[in-house]
Order: sequence, then structure tokens, then C-alpha cells
Amino acid sequence: MKPDFTNLRELLKNESYPHRYVHKFIGLATPAFSESLTVLEADFPTARRVGERRSGGDRFIAYTYELHAESPEDIVRLLEATHLLADLKMIL
Repeated sequence: MKPDFTNLRELLKNESYPHRYVHKFIGLATPAFSESLTVLEADFPTARRVGERRSGGDRFIAYTYELHAESPEDIVRLLEATHLLADLKMIL
């Protein structure tokens, strides 16, 4: 089921743009997660990976990205795409 970002869109309209959005998420350290992350990075060239951390005996991997967003919709699109990552566990 696709998440509803209606409220978030309204809140993001109060920010000034361009905006630096920090995006964090955790997934299983699997080839499927890694492959889907490669696609995400290609789809969002203004998102720059700024952090990576493994935990749980290398079972999990957490990433931090900074997105240069020109509008609230840029942020929502990144969140929607992140929800589609294989083996995603959580968006922080």
C-alpha cells in the first residue's frame, strides 16, 4: 500500500526552497537492497550519500542522504521511491 503524504506536502510548503533535506533509512544488507539503492541514486542525482553504517553483525545497513530539493514534491518523490526499495526496514 502506498503511503499518503498529503499532510507532509502541506507541512513542506512552509519551508523555503531550495531546501537541503536530510533523508535516513535502514535496510537489510542484501544484494537486492544494494541493487535497488543503485536505481534510487540514479533516479535522484541531487541526492548525495553522506553516511553509511552497518549494525546487527552486518545484518542491517543505514544510509543518510542529503537531497537538494527545489520543491516539496522533490522530497515526497524521494520518500515514495524509498518505500519501494527491496528489503527496506525503516525510514527515519
